[in-house]
Amino acid sequence: MGDIKNAPVGAAVVSLGAYVAAGGAGTLTDVGYIKEGVELHDQTEDYELETENTQGPLRSVPIKKDVTVKVVMAENDLDKLAKLVRQAAAALTGAAPNKVLSVSGDQEMYFQLQIVTKGVAGATGVYGTRTITCWRAVPKTRDAIKFTRKGEQVVGVTFKLMEDPSAASSGSFYKIADTGGA
Repeated sequence: MGDIKNAPVGAAVVSLGAYVAAGGAGTLTDVGYIKEGVELHDQTEDYELETENTQGPLRSVPIKKDVTVKVVMAENDLDKLAKLVRQAAAALTGAAPNKVLSVSGDQEMYFQLQIVTKGVAGATGVYGTRTITCWRAVPKTRDAIKFTRKGEQVVGVTFKLMEDPSAASSGSFYKIADTGGA
């Protein structure tokens, strides 16, 4: 029989900051309100060894890992948007509320991304916190921003996680930590 304390329910807070090598603690900024939750996809491509003597594969050897995080942001101020469209800091000028983002070709940029949500509960039923830290994230795809009187101007972005060999002791793609449950 399962244990309901291991089935947490709750929204997430997503934060973004500059990439820090070796799984170091980055300075992260909350991206603000999000819609539709946060999705972490972790897929592995395998090479399956087959022979003429068998009807099915004999081995499944991992050859590629593809990890993405999808976030739909309800807040899309130009400071956040500049990061999502991979623009250098110089592309953003002015002071709030009068800023200008001049978009040119995408730059090579890496970010540390963190997802904080409700974790599992301990023996007394008090839920803890689950923190997923992604070491080296790149904003890869951005959904169209819809301008309509019947909805918000949300920004959907998918981050692709790059492997970070310098963070191998902390998981070279990401780590998940559950803390505080009692």
